[in-house]
Amino acid sequence: MGAGVLANDQRPTTNNRFMDIADWRRTIDDVDRKLVELLSQRAQAVHEIGKLKAGAGLPVYEPDREKIVFENARKANGGPGRNASERNGNGKEAAFRRRVGRYGN
Repeated sequence: MGAGVLANDQRPTTNNRFMDIADWRRTIDDVDRKLVELLSQRAQAVHEIGKLKAGAGLPVYEPDREKIVFENARKANGGPGRNASERNGNGKEAAFRRRVGRYGN
């Protein structure tokens, strides 16, 4: 059996055809574009919160809020890598921490 071919052709299909590497890469590219847009929206919301905090004389960084944000992300993570993330903090959680940490909350 060749590399990447599942037994009995049980590969995922779209529109009744098997998805190949190019199909999966297009899917990843589409998801990446959506992630960039969502991260931009999040950054804008964070920026607006920062302006409100500055006007009210509040501290920008709130460790308790950061914990809530990461816990919400952990709970929402239903995909591959969930168990690894819970065990050692790697994977999607680490990536999420890097992204969120740049913008605050």
